[in-house]
Amino acid sequence: MYETTRRLYHFTPAQWALKAIRVHRLKATEPDNSNDLFEIFPYQWDTYEERETAEYFRRRMSQGDSLSGRILCFSKTCTNPLLWGHYAEKGRGICLGFDVSEAYPVKYKCDRVRSGSKICHEDTDPLSEMPRLLVKSWHWRHEEEWRIWGNIDNLELCPITGSHYFPFGGRLKLAEILIGPRCEEENIRRRLETLTVDYDPKPDIVLMDLSRSKFSIERRM
Repeated sequence: MYETTRRLYHFTPAQWALKAIRVHRLKATEPDNSNDLFEIFPYQWDTYEERETAEYFRRRMSQGDSLSGRILCFSKTCTNPLLWGHYAEKGRGICLGFDVSEAYPVKYKCDRVRSGSKICHEDTDPLSEMPRLLVKSWHWRHEEEWRIWGNIDNLELCPITGSHYFPFGGRLKLAEILIGPRCEEENIRRRLETLTVDYDPKPDIVLMDLSRSKFSIERRM
């Protein structure tokens, strides 16, 4: 079962943050195009048939049919320097803070999980399997990841690129714009003020800085 609304953070290069704010949407990720090699594929298997079934389900989730879906990833923290370094242009990017509903927490384990008596089949509803599928390697634990899932039929489609997008509003409300400690975009604060003039309520725009005492990224005082 997903959790109620909570503040979650999405790290991105500045150019993509500015575009997302302007068009009121974020690009979704195909499960098969994730940087995690085990994305939506956490199960152990005992037989060749079990592996084939699990892999088939993962492929189906990335295709353009009624089972297909896309994901949008967040962290529950905005202060981790690893996230700023890896996903926000080494601190030159932006972190978008959202009030998110229908979000699922990722569980981190050392070993792949047993599927038990149930393996996902072609007619399995992806949403019903989401809590079981959101298991990742312990190596990713620093991300403290949460995510939302959307069926492609309910997302915005770009007819030119074929990419899908989660629109702002409803389950995804922009609440904060955190400017990275190394952000070099010219007149960034003024540009953000202009881009958010039609937001209601208007998101807070915050400058982030290196902590004086910790290995942490903090809001500038």
